[in-house]
Amino acid sequence: MNWAPLILLVLVGDSGSWHHRWLRDQCERDPSGCVVVCTQAAPIEGGEVSPCDGILLPEAWALQLVELRDVTLPKCEAEAERGAKVAAASLERCDQERRALAEALRDTDQMLEAVGPPAPPQWYESPALWFSVGLVVGAVTVGAASR
Repeated sequence: MNWAPLILLVLVGDSGSWHHRWLRDQCERDPSGCVVVCTQAAPIEGGEVSPCDGILLPEAWALQLVELRDVTLPKCEAEAERGAKVAAASLERCDQERRALAEALRDTDQMLEAVGPPAPPQWYESPALWFSVGLVVGAVTVGAASR
């Protein structure tokens, strides 16, 4: 019986299900077609046969991956969470400022409506009057100076 490529998964969780038991039984009967996939780290010395199939990484890479998982990733997640909180606080501040400005504008409009339209200027506030007075005074001054 050729079960190749039959793979026996060494699982951490539910390894007692019927299909895992069936695969384990088949591999115990005919181990030539079975492959054991690594699910946990195992130290291997040079020239030693691996107890399972998987990817063999240099120790420095494995340490770097552990550092990335345990240090860098949580730090990045914390920075992203902090950035999201800062952005939310900034957005809330801008919204409060917008509401305050809208309220101030509404209050100003109400005050202007209560006062009413501006009254027309009095006769002595007319720009044409003062322009004319300036011309007359200037002409009188030039006439008096030239005599």
